Amino acid sequence: MWPSCKGNSEMTAHFSNQRGMTLLEVLVAATVVCVGLLAVAVMFPTSSTNIDYGGKTSKATAIAQEKLEELRNTSFASMVAGSDTPTGYSRNWALSDADSSPFRLRTLTVTVSWPSGTSRPNSVTLQTLFAEY
Repeated sequence: MWPSCKGNSEMTAHFSNQRGMTLLEVLVAATVVCVGLLAVAVMFPTSSTNIDYGGKTSKATAIAQEKLEELRNTSFASMVAGSDTPTGYSRNWALSDADSSPFRLRTLTVTVSWPSGTSRPNSVTLQTLFAEY
């Protein structure tokens, strides 16, 4: 049989002892979640900028290395300074004689730069020595 609502003190005592979350607890929990989400959201533009900068730096390094390899396969006497503009980048290379006996050495410096709207360095410089043999 169904228990009647009147006179059943056991049932009413059971329901009156249950507690839920108060409105204040819900607001505090929502605030904590929002602060956490905002902290993560702030990181997205910064990480995007860092990824873009890292990509440009890697590509500039590869462009500079390409020129070093090209000049390494050139005879010592025909090496000359110069510049060119690979897509989106500016590449300059300079040669200077290093006086060292008994070999003739040249220092080759390759600098690759790109346009940048940030305060970070926007160039990569690689330097190596070539010997005449």
